[in-house]
Amino acid sequence: SARVTMVRCIGEPHRLIVSDCSGITIMADTVTREITCIRCDMCTIAVGGHLPFVSLDSCSECAVVSSVVDPEGQVVEAVKCSGINLRIFENELIANPSALLSRSSEA
Repeated sequence: SARVTMVRCIGEPHRLIVSDCSGITIMADTVTREITCIRCDMCTIAVGGHLPFVSLDSCSECAVVSSVVDPEGQVVEAVKCSGINLRIFENELIANPSALLSRSSEA
């Protein structure tokens, strides 16, 4: 359980699971399988590279920001959620996920 926290993932984790958090920001360059948020409020997920699957369960006011459109498809699954924002920067490769956060707030 965390409140107003930033998590920066280095490398290529297979899976990230976050639960019972409020105001958390997750930044990753690439995630090979999935990111899961359970019972989180006001969370932001920013991924600069490959992002195949995001699962949001019982979350509110969450944002998913990515810069790469995967040719095999991306899935964002939201169950019992409210206020979900999805932002994909097509045709732009932003290697730094924190740059995605600043671009997202401008839009």
